[in-house]
Amino acid sequence: MLMLKRFPHSFGLSVSHLLVVVLYLVGVALQFSSTLLVSDLGDITILSDPEVRRVAVADSEGAFIGTNGQFMFSKTPGVWSTFAESRNGTGTVSQNVTDTGIITRAFPPFESRERLLLRSYSGLAVTQQARTICVPAELNVQRTTLTYAASDQLMVQGAVSMSLEPFTAAGFRTEKYNYTNGVPVVVDRPTRMIDIPFACPFYNIQGGGRGVKGDDLAMALCFIQSGFFEPFLLVNAVGPFADWNSYATSGFQPVSTENSWATYKPTGPNSTSESFQPKDGLRLSASVCSTAWNNSILSVNASTSAPTQEYPLQWENSTQSWNTPEILRLLGVVGDPSDVGARGILRLDSYGPANDKTIVSILSTGPSDQVSTELYKAFTAALEGQEVDPLTNKDLAGFNRSLIFCSRCYPSTQINNDLAHPSSVLLMGAALNATNNPAAALDGLWTTWTQTAYTSAVGQLDQAGVADSTMMWAVTVTTPVRWHGFIATTVLLVFHIAVAVAIMVLFVGRTAYSFQGNFWPAMAQATGGEQVREFLDDVATTPDSEVDKIIKVRGLDGVSVCTGVDEGTGRVGLIRTKAL
Repeated sequence: MLMLKRFPHSFGLSVSHLLVVVLYLVGVALQFSSTLLVSDLGDITILSDPEVRRVAVADSEGAFIGTNGQFMFSKTPGVWSTFAESRNGTGTVSQNVTDTGIITRAFPPFESRERLLLRSYSGLAVTQQARTICVPAELNVQRTTLTYAASDQLMVQGAVSMSLEPFTAAGFRTEKYNYTNGVPVVVDRPTRMIDIPFACPFYNIQGGGRGVKGDDLAMALCFIQSGFFEPFLLVNAVGPFADWNSYATSGFQPVSTENSWATYKPTGPNSTSESFQPKDGLRLSASVCSTAWNNSILSVNASTSAPTQEYPLQWENSTQSWNTPEILRLLGVVGDPSDVGARGILRLDSYGPANDKTIVSILSTGPSDQVSTELYKAFTAALEGQEVDPLTNKDLAGFNRSLIFCSRCYPSTQINNDLAHPSSVLLMGAALNATNNPAAALDGLWTTWTQTAYTSAVGQLDQAGVADSTMMWAVTVTTPVRWHGFIATTVLLVFHIAVAVAIMVLFVGRTAYSFQGNFWPAMAQATGGEQVREFLDDVATTPDSEVDKIIKVRGLDGVSVCTGVDEGTGRVGLIRTKAL
Protein backbone atom coordinates (compact mmCIF):
# COMPACT_ATOMS: atom_id res chain seq x y z
CA MET A 1 0.00 0.00 0.00
CA LEU A 2 2.88 2.38 0.70
CA MET A 3 4.21 1.85 -2.79
CA LEU A 4 0.80 2.31 -4.34
CA LYS A 5 0.27 5.59 -2.46
CA ARG A 6 3.67 6.74 -3.65
CA PHE A 7 2.84 6.35 -7.38
CA PRO A 8 1.04 9.72 -7.77
CA HIS A 9 4.25 11.48 -6.63
CA SER A 10 6.80 9.41 -8.50
CA PHE A 11 6.34 6.49 -10.86
CA GLY A 12 9.95 5.48 -10.66
CA LEU A 13 10.68 2.30 -8.72
CA SER A 14 13.89 1.29 -7.06
CA VAL A 15 15.32 -2.14 -7.79
CA SER A 16 14.04 -3.45 -4.49
CA HIS A 17 10.57 -2.02 -5.08
CA LEU A 18 10.45 -3.54 -8.59
CA LEU A 19 11.45 -6.96 -7.28
CA VAL A 20 8.74 -6.80 -4.62
CA VAL A 21 6.14 -6.00 -7.27
CA VAL A 22 7.39 -8.85 -9.50
CA LEU A 23 7.36 -11.25 -6.54
CA TYR A 24 3.78 -10.29 -5.79
CA LEU A 25 2.62 -10.80 -9.40
CA VAL A 26 4.40 -14.14 -9.73
CA GLY A 27 2.82 -15.25 -6.45
CA VAL A 28 -0.62 -14.40 -7.79
CA ALA A 29 0.10 -16.30 -11.01
CA LEU A 30 1.15 -19.37 -9.04
CA GLN A 31 -2.33 -19.49 -7.51
CA PHE A 32 -3.53 -20.65 -10.96
CA SER A 33 -0.88 -23.37 -11.29
CA SER A 34 -3.41 -26.12 -10.50
CA THR A 35 -5.61 -24.93 -13.35
CA LEU A 36 -2.63 -24.89 -15.69
CA LEU A 37 -1.74 -28.45 -14.71
CA VAL A 38 -5.32 -29.72 -15.16
CA SER A 39 -5.41 -28.20 -18.66
CA ASP A 40 -2.75 -30.72 -19.66
CA LEU A 41 -4.96 -33.71 -18.84
CA GLY A 42 -7.06 -35.59 -21.38
CA ASP A 43 -8.81 -38.92 -21.95
CA ILE A 44 -7.00 -41.66 -23.87
CA THR A 45 -7.72 -45.34 -24.38
CA ILE A 46 -5.34 -48.07 -23.33
CA LEU A 47 -5.60 -51.84 -23.45
CA SER A 48 -6.98 -53.58 -20.41
CA ASP A 49 -5.43 -56.67 -18.91
CA PRO A 50 -6.61 -59.88 -20.60
CA GLU A 51 -10.00 -61.04 -19.33
CA VAL A 52 -10.90 -64.72 -19.41
CA ARG A 53 -14.52 -65.80 -19.23
CA ARG A 54 -17.06 -68.10 -20.86
CA VAL A 55 -19.34 -66.48 -23.40
CA ALA A 56 -22.48 -67.65 -25.22
CA VAL A 57 -22.05 -67.83 -28.99
CA ALA A 58 -25.24 -69.74 -29.91
CA ASP A 59 -28.57 -70.72 -28.44
CA SER A 60 -29.32 -73.93 -26.62
CA GLU A 61 -29.97 -75.78 -29.88
CA GLY A 62 -26.67 -74.80 -31.43
CA ALA A 63 -28.19 -72.31 -33.86
CA PHE A 64 -28.31 -68.55 -33.94
CA ILE A 65 -31.01 -67.58 -36.39
CA GLY A 66 -34.37 -69.23 -35.67
CA THR A 67 -37.26 -66.80 -36.03
CA ASN A 68 -34.88 -63.83 -36.07
CA GLY A 69 -33.60 -65.01 -39.42
CA GLN A 70 -36.89 -65.14 -41.28
CA PHE A 71 -36.81 -62.95 -44.37
CA MET A 72 -34.00 -60.67 -43.25
CA PHE A 73 -34.18 -58.87 -46.59
CA SER A 74 -37.50 -57.35 -45.42
CA LYS A 75 -35.95 -55.72 -42.31
CA THR A 76 -33.52 -52.92 -41.70
CA PRO A 77 -30.45 -53.35 -39.48
CA GLY A 78 -30.12 -50.99 -36.53
CA VAL A 79 -26.40 -50.61 -37.22
CA TRP A 80 -23.84 -52.36 -39.35
CA SER A 81 -22.23 -54.25 -36.50
CA THR A 82 -18.58 -54.99 -35.88
CA PHE A 83 -16.97 -58.14 -37.28
CA ALA A 84 -13.50 -59.55 -37.93
CA GLU A 85 -12.40 -60.35 -41.46
CA SER A 86 -9.70 -61.97 -43.55
CA ARG A 87 -9.56 -62.38 -47.33
CA ASN A 88 -7.88 -65.06 -49.41
CA GLY A 89 -6.64 -63.73 -52.74
CA THR A 90 -8.27 -61.38 -55.24
CA GLY A 91 -10.62 -64.04 -56.60
CA THR A 92 -10.13 -63.52 -60.34
CA VAL A 93 -10.96 -66.80 -62.08
CA SER A 94 -11.46 -65.56 -65.65
CA GLN A 95 -11.96 -62.47 -67.76
CA ASN A 96 -15.25 -60.57 -67.55
CA VAL A 97 -16.20 -62.32 -64.32
CA THR A 98 -16.58 -60.62 -60.95
CA ASP A 99 -15.43 -62.74 -58.03
CA THR A 100 -15.06 -61.79 -54.37
CA GLY A 101 -12.63 -64.57 -53.55
CA ILE A 102 -12.97 -66.41 -50.24
CA ILE A 103 -13.95 -64.00 -47.47
CA THR A 104 -14.03 -65.20 -43.86
CA ARG A 105 -15.84 -63.12 -41.25
CA ALA A 106 -16.28 -63.76 -37.53
CA PHE A 107 -18.97 -62.05 -35.47
CA PRO A 108 -18.10 -61.18 -31.84
CA PRO A 109 -20.75 -62.53 -29.44
CA PHE A 110 -21.27 -59.18 -27.69
CA GLU A 111 -23.77 -56.36 -27.52
CA SER A 112 -23.06 -53.03 -29.22
CA ARG A 113 -21.34 -51.29 -26.29
CA GLU A 114 -18.88 -54.16 -25.76
CA ARG A 115 -18.23 -54.58 -29.48
CA LEU A 116 -17.04 -50.98 -29.77
CA LEU A 117 -14.63 -51.43 -26.83
CA LEU A 118 -13.25 -54.79 -28.01
CA ARG A 119 -9.59 -54.74 -29.11
CA SER A 120 -8.80 -58.45 -29.23
CA TYR A 121 -10.75 -61.67 -28.93
CA SER A 122 -9.65 -65.27 -28.75
CA GLY A 123 -12.33 -67.94 -28.48
CA LEU A 124 -15.36 -69.39 -30.18
CA ALA A 125 -17.37 -67.27 -32.64
CA VAL A 126 -19.94 -67.69 -35.38
CA THR A 127 -17.80 -67.54 -38.51
CA GLN A 128 -18.93 -67.02 -42.08
CA GLN A 129 -17.02 -68.14 -45.15
CA ALA A 130 -18.38 -66.87 -48.43
CA ARG A 131 -17.52 -66.49 -52.08
CA THR A 132 -19.72 -64.88 -54.72
CA ILE A 133 -19.18 -65.10 -58.47
CA CYS A 134 -21.12 -63.39 -61.27
CA VAL A 135 -20.87 -64.05 -65.03
CA PRO A 136 -22.60 -62.36 -67.98
CA ALA A 137 -26.07 -63.74 -68.63
CA GLU A 138 -26.55 -65.07 -72.16
CA LEU A 139 -30.21 -64.33 -72.77
CA ASN A 140 -32.00 -66.21 -75.54
CA VAL A 141 -33.34 -63.27 -77.51
CA GLN A 142 -35.93 -65.35 -79.32
CA ARG A 143 -37.41 -66.57 -76.06
CA THR A 144 -37.09 -63.41 -74.00
CA THR A 145 -39.98 -61.02 -73.89
CA LEU A 146 -41.34 -58.22 -71.78
CA THR A 147 -44.93 -58.64 -70.74
CA TYR A 148 -47.39 -56.83 -68.55
CA ALA A 149 -49.35 -58.67 -65.91
CA ALA A 150 -51.20 -57.98 -62.70
CA SER A 151 -51.96 -54.33 -63.34
CA ASP A 152 -49.07 -52.90 -65.33
CA GLN A 153 -46.39 -55.08 -63.84
CA LEU A 154 -43.09 -55.41 -65.64
CA MET A 155 -42.01 -59.04 -66.07
CA VAL A 156 -38.90 -60.31 -67.82
CA GLN A 157 -39.20 -63.87 -69.07
CA GLY A 158 -37.29 -66.15 -71.35
CA ALA A 159 -34.29 -68.47 -71.16
CA VAL A 160 -30.74 -67.91 -70.03
CA SER A 161 -27.45 -69.69 -70.67
CA MET A 162 -24.01 -69.27 -69.09
CA SER A 163 -20.66 -70.96 -68.66
CA LEU A 164 -20.06 -72.97 -65.49
CA GLU A 165 -16.28 -72.95 -65.85
CA PRO A 166 -15.71 -69.87 -63.62
CA PHE A 167 -17.72 -71.53 -60.86
CA THR A 168 -15.94 -74.89 -61.09
CA ALA A 169 -12.56 -73.10 -61.22
CA ALA A 170 -13.48 -71.40 -57.92
CA GLY A 171 -14.39 -74.73 -56.31
CA PHE A 172 -18.17 -74.46 -56.57
CA ARG A 173 -20.07 -77.72 -56.72
CA THR A 174 -21.77 -77.66 -60.11
CA GLU A 175 -22.20 -81.36 -60.84
CA LYS A 176 -25.63 -82.93 -61.13
CA TYR A 177 -26.36 -85.75 -58.71
CA ASN A 178 -29.04 -88.12 -57.58
CA TYR A 179 -29.51 -89.66 -54.14
CA THR A 180 -28.89 -93.33 -53.46
CA ASN A 181 -29.91 -94.31 -49.94
CA GLY A 182 -29.53 -90.68 -48.92
CA VAL A 183 -26.05 -90.38 -50.42
CA PRO A 184 -25.55 -87.98 -53.36
CA VAL A 185 -24.20 -89.74 -56.46
CA VAL A 186 -22.78 -87.61 -59.29
CA VAL A 187 -24.50 -88.32 -62.60
CA ASP A 188 -23.34 -85.39 -64.73
CA ARG A 189 -20.57 -82.74 -64.77
CA PRO A 190 -21.79 -80.09 -67.23
CA THR A 191 -19.66 -77.14 -68.31
CA ARG A 192 -22.58 -74.94 -69.37
CA MET A 193 -26.17 -74.24 -68.47
CA ILE A 194 -28.18 -73.93 -71.67
CA ASP A 195 -31.58 -72.26 -72.13
CA ILE A 196 -32.75 -72.48 -68.54
CA PRO A 197 -36.25 -70.93 -68.47
CA PHE A 198 -36.98 -68.10 -66.08
CA ALA A 199 -39.67 -65.56 -65.36
CA CYS A 200 -38.63 -62.63 -63.18
CA PRO A 201 -41.59 -60.46 -62.21
CA PHE A 202 -41.06 -56.96 -60.84
CA TYR A 203 -43.47 -55.36 -58.43
CA ASN A 204 -45.72 -52.69 -59.82
CA ILE A 205 -43.43 -49.80 -60.70
CA GLN A 206 -44.15 -46.11 -60.32
CA GLY A 207 -41.69 -44.44 -62.68
CA GLY A 208 -38.86 -46.96 -62.92
CA GLY A 209 -35.12 -46.95 -62.30
CA ARG A 210 -32.31 -45.25 -64.15
CA GLY A 211 -29.92 -48.11 -64.62
CA VAL A 212 -27.31 -50.27 -62.96
CA LYS A 213 -25.24 -47.25 -61.94
CA GLY A 214 -28.19 -45.01 -61.16
CA ASP A 215 -29.56 -43.88 -57.82
CA ASP A 216 -32.88 -45.59 -58.52
CA LEU A 217 -33.18 -49.32 -59.07
CA ALA A 218 -35.67 -51.58 -60.78
CA MET A 219 -33.88 -54.89 -60.28
CA ALA A 220 -35.01 -58.48 -59.72
CA LEU A 221 -32.98 -61.27 -58.13
CA CYS A 222 -34.57 -64.35 -59.64
CA PHE A 223 -33.60 -67.91 -58.64
CA ILE A 224 -33.16 -70.27 -61.55
CA GLN A 225 -34.47 -73.84 -61.45
CA SER A 226 -31.50 -75.91 -62.55
CA GLY A 227 -31.90 -79.15 -60.62
CA PHE A 228 -28.22 -79.39 -59.68
CA PHE A 229 -26.87 -75.90 -59.21
CA GLU A 230 -28.19 -72.87 -57.33
CA PRO A 231 -27.57 -69.76 -59.41
CA PHE A 232 -29.78 -66.69 -59.59
CA LEU A 233 -30.32 -64.10 -62.27
CA LEU A 234 -29.90 -60.39 -61.65
CA VAL A 235 -32.00 -58.39 -64.11
CA ASN A 236 -31.99 -54.60 -64.20
CA ALA A 237 -34.50 -52.70 -66.29
CA VAL A 238 -32.98 -49.39 -67.36
CA GLY A 239 -35.18 -46.51 -68.40
CA PRO A 240 -38.67 -45.17 -67.62
CA PHE A 241 -41.16 -47.92 -67.00
CA ALA A 242 -43.86 -46.31 -69.14
CA ASP A 243 -41.59 -46.37 -72.22
CA TRP A 244 -41.30 -50.14 -72.06
CA ASN A 245 -44.95 -50.39 -73.11
CA SER A 246 -44.02 -50.03 -76.79
CA TYR A 247 -41.76 -53.07 -76.52
CA ALA A 248 -43.89 -55.28 -74.31
CA THR A 249 -43.63 -58.28 -76.60
CA SER A 250 -40.29 -57.59 -78.23
CA GLY A 251 -37.12 -59.58 -77.99
CA PHE A 252 -33.63 -58.32 -77.16
CA GLN A 253 -30.33 -58.08 -78.94
CA PRO A 254 -26.93 -57.81 -77.21
CA VAL A 255 -25.18 -54.45 -76.93
CA SER A 256 -22.12 -54.97 -74.73
CA THR A 257 -20.56 -57.15 -72.03
CA GLU A 258 -18.65 -55.56 -69.17
CA ASN A 259 -17.76 -56.50 -65.61
CA SER A 260 -20.04 -59.59 -65.65
CA TRP A 261 -23.00 -57.51 -66.93
CA ALA A 262 -24.48 -58.40 -70.31
CA THR A 263 -26.44 -55.46 -71.71
CA TYR A 264 -29.31 -55.88 -74.19
CA LYS A 265 -31.62 -53.49 -75.97
CA PRO A 266 -35.22 -54.29 -76.90
CA THR A 267 -36.13 -54.80 -80.51
CA GLY A 268 -39.40 -53.71 -82.09
CA PRO A 269 -41.18 -54.04 -85.41
CA ASN A 270 -38.81 -53.32 -88.31
CA SER A 271 -36.05 -52.41 -85.87
CA THR A 272 -33.66 -55.33 -85.87
CA SER A 273 -30.62 -53.49 -87.21
CA GLU A 274 -27.57 -52.74 -85.04
CA SER A 275 -28.16 -49.01 -85.43
CA PHE A 276 -31.61 -49.17 -83.84
CA GLN A 277 -31.86 -47.03 -80.69
CA PRO A 278 -34.95 -47.67 -78.55
CA LYS A 279 -36.86 -44.81 -77.00
CA ASP A 280 -34.98 -43.02 -74.19
CA GLY A 281 -32.13 -45.56 -74.24
CA LEU A 282 -34.01 -48.51 -72.78
CA ARG A 283 -31.60 -51.21 -71.68
CA LEU A 284 -31.75 -54.56 -69.93
CA SER A 285 -28.65 -55.60 -67.96
CA ALA A 286 -28.33 -59.17 -66.72
CA SER A 287 -25.82 -61.22 -64.74
CA VAL A 288 -25.91 -64.77 -63.40
CA CYS A 289 -24.47 -65.16 -59.92
CA SER A 290 -24.05 -67.80 -57.28
CA THR A 291 -22.59 -67.84 -53.82
CA ALA A 292 -21.09 -70.50 -51.60
CA TRP A 293 -21.82 -69.40 -48.07
CA ASN A 294 -21.62 -71.40 -44.87
CA ASN A 295 -21.57 -70.37 -41.24
CA SER A 296 -19.97 -72.44 -38.48
CA ILE A 297 -18.70 -72.10 -34.93
CA LEU A 298 -14.90 -71.78 -35.11
CA SER A 299 -12.09 -70.91 -32.75
CA VAL A 300 -10.86 -67.50 -33.84
CA ASN A 301 -8.24 -64.92 -32.96
CA ALA A 302 -9.10 -61.34 -33.88
CA SER A 303 -7.54 -57.99 -33.02
CA THR A 304 -7.44 -54.30 -33.86
CA SER A 305 -5.20 -51.39 -32.90
CA ALA A 306 -7.83 -48.73 -33.61
CA PRO A 307 -11.41 -48.17 -32.45
CA THR A 308 -14.00 -50.14 -34.40
CA GLN A 309 -16.90 -48.32 -36.03
CA GLU A 310 -20.61 -48.95 -36.43
CA TYR A 311 -22.98 -46.73 -38.39
CA PRO A 312 -26.76 -46.49 -38.57
CA LEU A 313 -28.19 -45.68 -41.96
CA GLN A 314 -29.01 -41.98 -41.91
CA TRP A 315 -29.49 -38.95 -44.11
CA GLU A 316 -26.81 -36.25 -43.89
CA ASN A 317 -28.16 -32.76 -44.47
CA SER A 318 -24.69 -31.28 -44.95
CA THR A 319 -24.01 -33.43 -48.01
CA GLN A 320 -27.62 -34.05 -49.02
CA SER A 321 -26.89 -37.75 -49.27
CA TRP A 322 -27.10 -41.00 -47.35
CA ASN A 323 -24.04 -42.26 -45.45
CA THR A 324 -23.84 -45.40 -47.59
CA PRO A 325 -20.11 -44.84 -48.44
CA GLU A 326 -19.22 -45.30 -44.75
CA ILE A 327 -21.23 -48.53 -44.56
CA LEU A 328 -19.85 -49.85 -47.85
CA ARG A 329 -16.32 -49.13 -46.58
CA LEU A 330 -16.98 -51.19 -43.45
CA LEU A 331 -18.25 -54.07 -45.60
CA GLY A 332 -15.20 -53.86 -47.87
CA VAL A 333 -17.20 -53.05 -51.00
CA VAL A 334 -15.32 -49.77 -51.59
CA GLY A 335 -11.86 -48.61 -50.50
CA ASP A 336 -9.01 -50.96 -49.65
CA PRO A 337 -10.55 -54.17 -48.28
CA SER A 338 -7.22 -55.31 -46.83
CA ASP A 339 -6.82 -52.20 -44.65
CA VAL A 340 -9.02 -53.28 -41.74
CA GLY A 341 -7.78 -50.44 -39.54
CA ALA A 342 -8.99 -47.77 -41.97
CA ARG A 343 -12.24 -49.69 -42.40
CA GLY A 344 -12.87 -49.71 -38.66
CA ILE A 345 -13.24 -53.50 -38.25
CA LEU A 346 -11.18 -56.23 -36.56
CA ARG A 347 -8.46 -58.20 -38.30
CA LEU A 348 -9.17 -61.94 -38.28
CA ASP A 349 -5.69 -63.26 -37.48
CA SER A 350 -6.57 -66.97 -37.45
CA TYR A 351 -9.56 -69.30 -37.38
CA GLY A 352 -10.24 -73.02 -36.90
CA PRO A 353 -10.58 -75.83 -36.28
CA ALA A 354 -14.28 -76.10 -37.00
CA ASN A 355 -16.82 -77.06 -34.42
CA ASP A 356 -18.37 -80.48 -34.96
CA LYS A 357 -21.62 -78.99 -36.25
CA THR A 358 -22.37 -76.47 -38.96
CA ILE A 359 -25.08 -74.37 -37.42
CA VAL A 360 -26.49 -72.70 -40.51
CA SER A 361 -25.92 -72.56 -44.24
CA ILE A 362 -27.24 -69.62 -46.20
CA LEU A 363 -27.42 -70.05 -49.97
CA SER A 364 -25.27 -73.15 -49.65
CA THR A 365 -24.15 -75.06 -52.72
CA GLY A 366 -24.86 -78.32 -50.92
CA PRO A 367 -28.06 -80.40 -51.06
CA SER A 368 -31.06 -78.36 -50.00
CA ASP A 369 -32.41 -81.04 -47.64
CA GLN A 370 -29.38 -80.55 -45.39
CA VAL A 371 -30.44 -77.00 -44.59
CA SER A 372 -33.45 -76.00 -42.51
CA THR A 373 -33.20 -72.27 -41.82
CA GLU A 374 -36.08 -70.01 -42.75
CA LEU A 375 -33.73 -67.55 -44.43
CA TYR A 376 -32.39 -70.28 -46.67
CA LYS A 377 -35.92 -71.48 -47.48
CA ALA A 378 -36.94 -67.97 -48.44
CA PHE A 379 -34.12 -67.82 -50.97
CA THR A 380 -34.42 -71.32 -52.37
CA ALA A 381 -38.18 -71.63 -52.78
CA ALA A 382 -37.64 -71.62 -56.54
CA LEU A 383 -35.83 -74.93 -56.30
CA GLU A 384 -38.82 -76.71 -54.81
CA GLY A 385 -41.16 -76.61 -57.82
CA GLN A 386 -41.32 -78.23 -61.25
CA GLU A 387 -39.47 -76.93 -64.25
CA VAL A 388 -42.02 -75.37 -66.60
CA ASP A 389 -41.81 -73.40 -69.82
CA PRO A 390 -42.82 -69.79 -69.05
CA LEU A 391 -43.87 -69.27 -72.67
CA THR A 392 -46.58 -71.92 -72.49
CA ASN A 393 -47.47 -71.83 -68.80
CA LYS A 394 -49.70 -68.84 -68.14
CA ASP A 395 -49.47 -69.05 -64.36
CA LEU A 396 -46.01 -67.57 -63.97
CA ALA A 397 -46.49 -66.09 -60.53
CA GLY A 398 -45.08 -69.07 -58.65
CA PHE A 399 -42.49 -70.19 -61.17
CA ASN A 400 -39.44 -68.31 -59.92
CA ARG A 401 -38.83 -67.03 -56.45
CA SER A 402 -37.85 -63.40 -56.99
CA LEU A 403 -36.43 -60.78 -54.68
CA ILE A 404 -37.12 -57.25 -55.88
CA PHE A 405 -34.81 -54.27 -55.39
CA CYS A 406 -36.83 -51.29 -56.49
CA SER A 407 -36.79 -47.71 -55.29
CA ARG A 408 -40.15 -46.84 -56.86
CA CYS A 409 -42.31 -49.89 -56.32
CA TYR A 410 -45.23 -51.00 -54.21
CA PRO A 411 -46.26 -54.56 -53.33
CA SER A 412 -48.60 -56.62 -55.44
CA THR A 413 -50.46 -59.46 -53.73
CA GLN A 414 -50.88 -61.24 -57.05
CA ILE A 415 -47.19 -61.96 -57.47
CA ASN A 416 -45.37 -64.51 -55.35
CA ASN A 417 -42.14 -62.65 -54.69
CA ASP A 418 -40.57 -60.48 -52.01
CA LEU A 419 -39.72 -56.81 -51.85
CA ALA A 420 -36.35 -55.95 -50.32
CA HIS A 421 -36.35 -53.44 -47.50
CA PRO A 422 -35.55 -49.84 -48.62
CA SER A 423 -32.25 -49.97 -46.71
CA SER A 424 -31.19 -53.01 -48.76
CA VAL A 425 -32.31 -51.28 -51.96
CA LEU A 426 -30.31 -48.20 -51.03
CA LEU A 427 -27.25 -50.29 -50.15
CA MET A 428 -27.48 -52.32 -53.35
CA GLY A 429 -27.88 -49.22 -55.52
CA ALA A 430 -24.99 -47.43 -53.78
CA ALA A 431 -22.71 -50.46 -54.18
CA LEU A 432 -23.49 -50.84 -57.87
CA ASN A 433 -23.18 -47.11 -58.40
CA ALA A 434 -19.72 -47.11 -56.78
CA THR A 435 -18.31 -50.30 -58.30
CA ASN A 436 -20.63 -51.72 -60.98
CA ASN A 437 -19.50 -55.02 -59.46
CA PRO A 438 -22.50 -57.27 -58.74
CA ALA A 439 -20.44 -59.86 -56.81
CA ALA A 440 -19.09 -57.25 -54.37
CA ALA A 441 -22.53 -55.66 -53.99
CA LEU A 442 -24.17 -59.01 -53.24
CA ASP A 443 -21.44 -59.95 -50.75
CA GLY A 444 -22.13 -56.73 -48.86
CA LEU A 445 -25.81 -57.57 -48.91
CA TRP A 446 -25.30 -61.13 -47.59
CA THR A 447 -23.04 -59.80 -44.83
CA THR A 448 -25.62 -57.20 -43.83
CA TRP A 449 -28.35 -59.81 -43.49
CA THR A 450 -26.14 -62.17 -41.48
CA GLN A 451 -25.05 -59.32 -39.20
CA THR A 452 -28.66 -58.35 -38.62
CA ALA A 453 -29.73 -61.93 -37.88
CA TYR A 454 -26.90 -62.57 -35.44
CA THR A 455 -26.93 -59.18 -33.72
CA SER A 456 -30.68 -59.42 -33.08
CA ALA A 457 -30.15 -62.78 -31.36
CA VAL A 458 -27.02 -62.05 -29.29
CA GLY A 459 -28.96 -60.86 -26.26
CA GLN A 460 -30.91 -64.14 -26.16
CA LEU A 461 -28.04 -66.60 -26.59
CA ASP A 462 -28.03 -69.09 -23.73
CA GLN A 463 -25.43 -71.66 -24.60
CA ALA A 464 -22.06 -71.02 -22.94
CA GLY A 465 -18.97 -71.54 -25.03
CA VAL A 466 -17.38 -74.95 -24.65
CA ALA A 467 -14.06 -73.26 -23.86
CA ASP A 468 -12.99 -70.06 -22.16
CA SER A 469 -12.58 -66.96 -24.30
CA THR A 470 -9.92 -64.30 -23.79
CA MET A 471 -10.55 -60.67 -24.63
CA MET A 472 -8.95 -57.28 -24.15
CA TRP A 473 -10.89 -54.03 -24.02
CA ALA A 474 -10.18 -50.37 -24.66
CA VAL A 475 -10.19 -48.60 -21.28
CA THR A 476 -10.56 -44.82 -21.06
CA VAL A 477 -8.14 -43.17 -18.59
CA THR A 478 -7.23 -39.58 -17.72
CA THR A 479 -3.55 -38.81 -18.28
CA PRO A 480 -1.32 -35.88 -19.33
CA VAL A 481 -1.62 -35.49 -23.06
CA ARG A 482 0.54 -32.33 -23.35
CA TRP A 483 3.14 -30.39 -21.28
CA HIS A 484 2.15 -26.73 -21.78
CA GLY A 485 0.71 -26.19 -18.29
CA PHE A 486 3.54 -28.13 -16.61
CA ILE A 487 6.21 -26.06 -18.38
CA ALA A 488 4.43 -22.78 -17.57
CA THR A 489 4.08 -23.72 -13.89
CA THR A 490 7.73 -24.79 -13.67
CA VAL A 491 8.90 -21.52 -15.24
CA LEU A 492 6.77 -19.48 -12.81
CA LEU A 493 8.02 -21.44 -9.82
CA VAL A 494 11.68 -21.10 -10.80
CA PHE A 495 11.18 -17.38 -11.50
CA HIS A 496 9.44 -16.96 -8.13
CA ILE A 497 12.37 -18.59 -6.32
CA ALA A 498 14.89 -16.46 -8.25
CA VAL A 499 13.09 -13.21 -7.35
CA ALA A 500 12.83 -14.22 -3.70
CA VAL A 501 16.57 -14.98 -3.61
CA ALA A 502 17.36 -11.63 -5.27
CA ILE A 503 15.25 -9.74 -2.73
CA MET A 504 17.00 -11.59 0.12
CA VAL A 505 20.42 -10.68 -1.27
CA LEU A 506 19.39 -7.02 -1.62
CA PHE A 507 17.94 -7.03 1.89
CA VAL A 508 21.16 -8.34 3.38
CA GLY A 509 23.33 -5.95 1.36
CA ARG A 510 21.25 -2.76 1.60
CA THR A 511 20.48 -2.97 5.35
CA ALA A 512 24.05 -3.13 6.58
CA TYR A 513 23.71 0.35 8.26
CA SER A 514 21.05 -0.96 10.58
CA PHE A 515 23.80 -2.54 12.62
CA GLN A 516 25.49 0.79 13.46
CA GLY A 517 25.22 1.88 17.09
CA ASN A 518 23.27 5.12 16.68
CA PHE A 519 20.63 3.83 14.24
CA TRP A 520 17.86 3.19 16.75
CA PRO A 521 18.34 6.45 18.63
CA ALA A 522 18.07 8.30 15.31
CA MET A 523 14.85 6.49 14.52
CA ALA A 524 13.47 7.21 18.02
CA GLN A 525 14.33 10.88 17.60
CA ALA A 526 12.56 11.04 14.24
CA THR A 527 9.43 9.31 15.37
CA GLY A 528 9.19 10.91 18.81
CA GLY A 529 10.38 14.52 18.20
CA GLU A 530 8.13 17.52 18.78
CA GLN A 531 8.70 18.77 15.24
CA VAL A 532 7.50 15.53 13.74
CA ARG A 533 4.52 15.41 16.09
CA GLU A 534 3.54 19.00 15.27
CA PHE A 535 3.84 18.30 11.56
CA LEU A 536 1.67 15.25 11.88
CA ASP A 537 -0.90 17.22 13.85
CA ASP A 538 -0.96 19.90 11.17
CA VAL A 539 -1.52 17.52 8.30
CA ALA A 540 -3.85 15.10 10.06
CA THR A 541 -6.93 16.92 8.84
CA THR A 542 -5.44 18.17 5.59
CA PRO A 543 -6.85 16.44 2.43
CA ASP A 544 -4.42 14.47 0.30
CA SER A 545 -4.89 16.90 -2.57
CA GLU A 546 -3.66 19.80 -0.38
CA VAL A 547 -0.73 17.79 0.84
CA ASP A 548 0.19 17.01 -2.78
CA LYS A 549 0.15 20.76 -3.56
CA ILE A 550 2.35 21.59 -0.56
CA ILE A 551 4.84 18.90 -1.56
CA LYS A 552 4.98 20.14 -5.14
CA VAL A 553 5.32 23.85 -4.13
CA ARG A 554 8.25 23.02 -1.90
CA GLY A 555 9.86 20.92 -4.62
CA LEU A 556 9.68 17.80 -2.56
CA ASP A 557 7.64 15.62 -4.94
CA GLY A 558 10.80 14.01 -6.22
CA VAL A 559 12.37 13.52 -2.80
CA SER A 560 12.37 10.43 -0.63
CA VAL A 561 13.45 10.10 2.98
CA CYS A 562 15.37 7.14 4.31
CA THR A 563 17.91 6.23 6.95
CA GLY A 564 21.50 6.72 5.99
CA VAL A 565 24.84 8.36 6.83
CA ASP A 566 24.86 12.17 6.78
CA GLU A 567 27.83 13.26 4.65
CA GLY A 568 28.51 16.27 6.86
CA THR A 569 28.41 14.70 10.30
CA GLY A 570 29.05 11.05 9.47
CA ARG A 571 26.17 10.07 11.68
CA VAL A 572 23.27 7.82 10.87
CA GLY A 573 19.96 9.61 10.55
CA LEU A 574 17.09 10.50 8.28
CA ILE A 575 18.35 11.96 5.04
CA ARG A 576 16.65 13.18 1.91
CA THR A 577 17.43 11.65 -1.48
CA LYS A 578 16.16 12.20 -4.99
CA ALA A 579 13.92 9.38 -6.16
CA LEU A 580 14.97 7.33 -9.18
